[in-house]
Amino acid sequence: MIAKDPIVSFRNKTLVLCFAILIGACGSDKNKSQAAVDQEVHPESALEKTADEETSNTEADALSKSSNDLPPLNQPQLIAPKNKAKNPDKVIAKSKTEQTASTKTTQIKEEKKAQKTQVKEENTKPKDKIIEEKEISAPAKPPKETPAIPDIKPEIRKPIMSFEKTTYDFGRIVQGDVIQTKINFINTGNAPLEVVNASASCGCTRPTFPFLPIGPGERGYIGVEYNSTGKLGPQNPEIRLYTNISPEPVKVYLKGVVLDKPAVEASAEKDSMK
Repeated sequence: MIAKDPIVSFRNKTLVLCFAILIGACGSDKNKSQAAVDQEVHPESALEKTADEETSNTEADALSKSSNDLPPLNQPQLIAPKNKAKNPDKVIAKSKTEQTASTKTTQIKEEKKAQKTQVKEENTKPKDKIIEEKEISAPAKPPKETPAIPDIKPEIRKPIMSFEKTTYDFGRIVQGDVIQTKINFINTGNAPLEVVNASASCGCTRPTFPFLPIGPGERGYIGVEYNSTGKLGPQNPEIRLYTNISPEPVKVYLKGVVLDKPAVEASAEKDSMK
């Protein structure tokens, strides 16, 4: 026996059913028109007929529903076609894609493991080494050059007392002689020089000084008088000058030898007798 195609048979049955429904609809329309005519002629009988038709229609609908719910007797069961043989090319391509996907997943897992181990190693490093690496990686920025501020000092106006010599040597003198001399100086500063006072280390020496200021570049002198009365032998008196240069005095000296007068006279007589 030749197996019937279930799809074709099902299609034919649906067509037959649709055709039957159309014929029934046409018949119902004819019946309705005839019922309308009968109702006009015989209204009582028409009402009876419509009631009978409605009951018959409801029974027919119920039967059609029950028939639709039940499976058809002669309808063959639809059998799903068996799977066709697989294409070998498609199988190979699928296996290749699966292999590439597995290799990618393994690579991703290995990369994640490597990142975790790297993070652990960085955390286990000592802080000193991490700081050194940061210092090496980040080059130090050169310091900003600040413009040099010139060291401008205010001009100090001050006098300077410069002597030609600070010690005057009067040589040898006889006891009782009086010596007068001058000790010269120059104001080499940039302000007027004022001598406020002068004194000596002993009463045998009497200094004098100028009472007027000595301007810058001008010359002056200190007058000194030395009396050798009562003195004998080497002499070195000190003279102290108080000025507007500083609170400390400026010092100059006298130097010489005082001889005994009788001894000098005796030696002179001996020389004259010869």
